[in-house]
Amino acid sequence: MKETNTKSILALILAILSFFVPTRGIVFATIGVAIATISFVLSIKSLEEIRRFKQVGKWFARSAFIFSIVSVLLHSPNSWSIDKILP
Repeated sequence: MKETNTKSILALILAILSFFVPTRGIVFATIGVAIATISFVLSIKSLEEIRRFKQVGKWFARSAFIFSIVSVLLHSPNSWSIDKILP
């Protein structure tokens, strides 16, 4: 039986978690973007490891990749808005 890549599972958990961070407010939106970015990087790394070491978990990594992109797009208007930074 092949080993499941743990980074892909962690990436999916973080991607799902980033959806539950509130989008209101610059602090929460920035935290959501940070969590989604970590998930994005982990999903790419896990896809490389899955291919190299012939592990399973490709769908975990692909799902995390997609969820993290959607989460960044969901949170980014609130985290990078210059109107909310300046008084």
